[in-house]
Amino acid sequence: MHYLEWGSSGKDIVALHSMLMNAHDFDIFARSMSVDYRVLAIDLIGHGESVKPLKPVSINKHTDVIRDVINQRRFMKPILIGHSVGGIHGIVYASKYPDELDKLILVDFAPRVSTEGNIRRRTPPPKPFHSEKQARAYFKRRFRRFTEEARESAFKYMLEKVSDGTIRFKARRESLEVNTESGKPIDLWSFVRDIRVPVLLIKGGDSPTITHERIEKMKETIEDFHFVEVKGATHMVPQDAPKEFEKNVRKFIKMK
Repeated sequence: MHYLEWGSSGKDIVALHSMLMNAHDFDIFARSMSVDYRVLAIDLIGHGESVKPLKPVSINKHTDVIRDVINQRRFMKPILIGHSVGGIHGIVYASKYPDELDKLILVDFAPRVSTEGNIRRRTPPPKPFHSEKQARAYFKRRFRRFTEEARESAFKYMLEKVSDGTIRFKARRESLEVNTESGKPIDLWSFVRDIRVPVLLIKGGDSPTITHERIEKMKETIEDFHFVEVKGATHMVPQDAPKEFEKNVRKFIKMK
């Protein structure tokens, strides 16, 4: 597993990125936070510079590999931040190892509720680009609300050049089906019910991902639950509104 570290002292923070992205998603956040905290960002399996398996890895096994990295780097009882798919791992981690986390921050993620109907299939990565110009045009459309720095970072670290001259995403299609166990969907609410640490859910104000029903069920299920909405941000809150994201994380960390 590939990872990045910032800072040398202070409370420990571990950050898990969203689908198709990588640990560099948190560059802006971590550079600022490293003045007061230690930050560890991990490339999930199938993403960034981490191993690219030919078959999907179960959510439990994947989460345990993440735990191994955290322990190896000696990040003790950290605040765990999980963005989107990283939030799935955050929920499973907090459920399985409640004594090993201080707090959990979910970024624009909460499990589906039964009233939402059929599961929407994830959009696979686009086909390889034939030129840097074509790739940049896609990034500008796809990540139109990213700050310029965030978009440039994403462009630099999400893509790789192939021997035939094309440019493709580093993340693999096999990594998209993460909320399964032995090929079958798992009930994430069974994990949520076992969470005992304080939880903050940060929602993008313009993101359709988190429904009112999901928020209400999180409130009912988690004893120490907090919620904040970042206006003007999409699903990609850390990249759309890095200052607001950091402000809300800092505030939650300092809460007693």
